[in-house]
Amino acid sequence: LFSQVVKSELNNKINNHKKDMENPKVSEDFKLKMNKLFKLDKRKTVITHIVHTTKKIGIVAAVFVAVFSVVLVTQPEVKAAVREVFVRWFDTHTQFTGDNNEIIYKDWKLSNIPDGYVEIANEGASDCRTIIYQNENNLIAFNYASESQSISVNNENIEFSQIVENGIIYYIFSAENSDTESSVVWDFENYRFCLSGTVPVEELLKMSKYVE
Repeated sequence: LFSQVVKSELNNKINNHKKDMENPKVSEDFKLKMNKLFKLDKRKTVITHIVHTTKKIGIVAAVFVAVFSVVLVTQPEVKAAVREVFVRWFDTHTQFTGDNNEIIYKDWKLSNIPDGYVEIANEGASDCRTIIYQNENNLIAFNYASESQSISVNNENIEFSQIVENGIIYYIFSAENSDTESSVVWDFENYRFCLSGTVPVEELLKMSKYVE
């Protein structure tokens, strides 16, 4: 309120001086000084307007970024992509990190097991589980835990890639030779899964699409 009173008083004085400028008795020196004051006041008004406009643009931009970020994070594909920041690469393995070891509340199983494989082991604790399948020549390990659990896979002599299907990112570790395990890692319904084995990675990827 005080600021408004001061500004109002100042504007009144400026307007009065503008009227004095029209008086022929006013000296040229006075007119020059007043012209400088008027220009200075006009310049301050322009600068103030620019500052206020810039602030408004900044607020609008901040709101837009916030809304845009929320929209992105709510999209399944983007959720999966954001999780990539929690993937840590080491010389011999890759770790999908979590915050803690939450208890698992569901027993998952594969519903598309290749012919000739039988379950030979089903072990685990309250926060993770491993199921192993075997045929005459190969083993396939199916691991799962809560999404907050950490899972590590071998990355030596491995070609890495990833695909997105139905909003899920599948991290694919494809072995360069038949003696090395390939792996597929993915998150689904708040769980983290990993399939590994000395079988073609295409077979693992096909199996990963059918967990229930």
